[in-house]
Amino acid sequence: MVLVSGWSFTRGMWQPLIDDLAQLDVPSAHITTVDWLDLGRWLFCDAPCPVPPALLSGDVRWMGWSLGGSLLLEAIARQKILPMQAIIVSASPKFLANNTGQAPWPGIAVKNWRALRQHVQRDTAGALAQFDAWLNLPPLTCRHRDAADLVLGLDWLAKIDQRASFHKVQTPMVWVDGGQDPLSPRTDEGLTWRACLGAPHAAFGVTLPEAGHNLPWSHRAVLIQWLLAAEKNK
Repeated sequence: MVLVSGWSFTRGMWQPLIDDLAQLDVPSAHITTVDWLDLGRWLFCDAPCPVPPALLSGDVRWMGWSLGGSLLLEAIARQKILPMQAIIVSASPKFLANNTGQAPWPGIAVKNWRALRQHVQRDTAGALAQFDAWLNLPPLTCRHRDAADLVLGLDWLAKIDQRASFHKVQTPMVWVDGGQDPLSPRTDEGLTWRACLGAPHAAFGVTLPEAGHNLPWSHRAVLIQWLLAAEKNK
């Protein structure tokens, strides 16, 4: 299993989930954690691959949360990672809404993304505190606090658009999101982004109606079920 952290969190964010897996007799040696910053630099900055080559394909399951899920999708679409299964948590193929004149997409308004980017540059600690309070994220110490790195991650998030990749991707993917997640794109009619793609490009997913953006902490058991289901079905 390979677990990719989300924006601003280091790979240490996965420790509670790893501890739960240990209680289920999953050895820690079978779990690799990856920092979103390392994965993004590999994809966009030609940095070294952050995992051993054996983990890029074959009998391995990747899970990414938030920006980590977006970067995982980018890596799969580029065929740099070809795992047995990908579980993408609290993420979508395109984060930002389209600009005026483009086909509608129910993403986050560009002005809101820009406001967060500017806040990070002006007051990194304050921006992270506000971000955590908004999304009910735990105030963990395993955080990136360098403004340049955080802005880089936001720029990657704005750049990724893999809506057209579903008909090409061979890797089975499961999308898990929260029904109360303010970062999950929804139309004015309440349709999810999966419904917006239409039947030919439908992506298999599950929405937890009462959940928000903080699934790796609030719904660890659900994520573990998906990881272990893949283990049992391999």
